[in-house]
Amino acid sequence: EMFNDAEFVKRNGIVICKLIADGQPAMLIKTNSDNHTADLFAIRSTLPLKTDNTQYKVSLRVPEKSKVDASKIARQFGGNGHEKAAGCIMSAEDFDNL
Repeated sequence: EMFNDAEFVKRNGIVICKLIADGQPAMLIKTNSDNHTADLFAIRSTLPLKTDNTQYKVSLRVPEKSKVDASKIARQFGGNGHEKAAGCIMSAEDFDNL
């Protein structure tokens, strides 16, 4: 049931599955590195931050075998973390265009 409303987008060899996970906007991003697992799982909070109604907390997680570095993505948005788990704050538009 969780994937009934999933939207799949493919661009430049990357497949993005946009869905709602536990009530929050999420996406699974798949590159060509492995046929069975996503390279990045990103989930955005549904509630905007108290100080700014356009900014949201985003958590990034990467499977152990993935070559994606979550910290590099987070740093582009002023966040931090490490290679396999990171976080940042971004607009809903930035999240949708990740």
